[in-house]
Amino acid sequence: LKEAANERARRNPGGERGGRTRTMAQAVPNRVADYFLVTGLPNDELRPLYERRRMSGITGTYFKPVIIDRFPAEEHKDVALPPGIEMFCFPNGIRLTDRAELPLCHYFVSTIANGTKLYGCVLRFSDPI
Repeated sequence: LKEAANERARRNPGGERGGRTRTMAQAVPNRVADYFLVTGLPNDELRPLYERRRMSGITGTYFKPVIIDRFPAEEHKDVALPPGIEMFCFPNGIRLTDRAELPLCHYFVSTIANGTKLYGCVLRFSDPI
């Protein structure tokens, strides 16, 4: 595909409408994924909940997810990580449970302010407390 796009650009440098033609190498970033995120409850919040789980009946309580880790650590110049993206991973919040649940996979598309679409794939799983 890249070679075919480059050949078309060589043959028609002005493009079909007289504008500039972008080659595939210019249009598609050279990476498989923009970001890899780990979202959930941070250990400093989870540890006290784990220690008092039997006393207070906290299972079934919902918590707001946060980004625990990410790769790369810095923003890409062409695609910024939108604020609140962790809510796409847990749209209803994080629910603590005392039994294992099957992993769940879902997808989303987020349109950033400049019109760029950010596609996401979420693999969500839970460990019982």
